[in-house]
Amino acid sequence: VIGRSDDASGQVPVAFVALRDNTPELEREIAQFCKQHLAAYKIPRTFICREDLPMNTTGKVDKKSLRGEL
Repeated sequence: VIGRSDDASGQVPVAFVALRDNTPELEREIAQFCKQHLAAYKIPRTFICREDLPMNTTGKVDKKSLRGEL
């Protein structure tokens, strides 16, 4: 999850999700899961589905390259 600049509220969360099967229902299910388990301000406003997430040399998700996609 990365913060995207927003004029109204400063930053809003955007989730990058690596899926095995990209189906429309799955994105809705992820959103519902977040609504049940997260505070309202923590729920991502957008879900960006990808086949894989970029990794840096230490094996962590490369958030810097994901920010470039926003």
